Amino acid sequence: MTLSKKIRTAAQARAAATVAASVATGAALWLAGGTVAEAGIGLSAVGARNFAAAEAEEFLLGAPATEESFRRAGEIAAEHCRPVADQRGPADYKRHLACELTTRALRTAARRAAGPARETL
Repeated sequence: MTLSKKIRTAAQARAAATVAASVATGAALWLAGGTVAEAGIGLSAVGARNFAAAEAEEFLLGAPATEESFRRAGEIAAEHCRPVADQRGPADYKRHLACELTTRALRTAARRAAGPARETL
């Protein structure tokens, strides 16, 4: 194999390894004490209406900022999205990711909303 062919093959391998995300999530929380006063949850690549998980946001309003609440909000987000199976994975896997990544994003958002002293936890 010539050097130019090796370089081209390596470039093709890198290009093939560069793929778009299967699922992406983001969350913002505003807390009043230990209660969720306002919530925003964004989802991408899972067929979420307007890229938002409105039902999960609504569930969180007035709920305690706990792991249980965040897990349930993740489940609600997953229940209401409409992922499509493609080269990045089957719909059930993407729905599982939507739940797990939403829960993680809410956990991070809660730490950040609690203030800088809690950010390191």
